Amino acid sequence: MEYFEYKVIPAPRRSVRVKGAKGTDGKFAATLEKIINDLAAEGWQYLRAESLPIDERHGITRRKTENYQNVLIFCKPTDSPAITDPVVALLEDEDSDDTTQDDPGEDTPEDDNDKAVADTEEDDPAEEDKKS
Repeated sequence: MEYFEYKVIPAPRRSVRVKGAKGTDGKFAATLEKIINDLAAEGWQYLRAESLPIDERHGITRRKTENYQNVLIFCKPTDSPAITDPVVALLEDEDSDDTTQDDPGEDTPEDDNDKAVADTEEDDPAEEDKKS
């Protein structure tokens, strides 16, 4: 089975001076070409460019705005899957006022066990005699 390793980098926002490139379009294309060729020399194959939404907070009120980040995605084949610790992505800021709550109608197995333990403790007559 063939495995792949991926690399994601921010897309350039400004072009750099490149000999022979004329105009904004030509300079930007030459900048992308240089990035792609530099990574290709390291074994990375250009896969695609993506524009992905990102929520950012700005100003004193920390008002949330949605922006888009442009990234370039590269990949290269590897012999075995990467053995790394799982990455946990935070979808919301830690200081966000939004809280996630479970649906009250939806019980998890832990909730059922807690209720069962609470029910047996309340209904046990031997426990009531010991307390008296």
